[in-house]
Amino acid sequence: MLERLRKLLPGFRGYARREHRREADGLLRGFGAVRIERAATCIESAARGKADAAALAAAAARASELARQLRGAHAAYAGFLDTQDWKADEPLEELYARDEELVERVVALGIAADIQPCLPEALERELRDLARAFERRRDALRALA
Repeated sequence: MLERLRKLLPGFRGYARREHRREADGLLRGFGAVRIERAATCIESAARGKADAAALAAAAARASELARQLRGAHAAYAGFLDTQDWKADEPLEELYARDEELVERVVALGIAADIQPCLPEALERELRDLARAFERRRDALRALA
């Protein structure tokens, strides 16, 4: 799991060592937030002059809110960042799985925003899936704290 994340996020070193946790978490959250914000901008641009502009604007606002939550998420699980060191990545496998899921959902939203920016239903589905992935990651982090 960790190796797949390292391929998706160059520079990601994992969470086993305390001194790498903030960097790894920041890299993941930054990756996600920037791409979600780009998707929101793309959706906003697509909404201009469209009949379903209100639905698209709502999707863009939801994306912006998810990006904001992701950027500020570290406060919700600060205990994890400062707890013990793990000698191996085994206790962290669930977190790595949730991180990978989050990255996949961020990428899927970006693709939907690029390819289908005028389909509010597709965007809302991707946003719901992304929000669920974010919640599952938060739960995995809290379980470690």
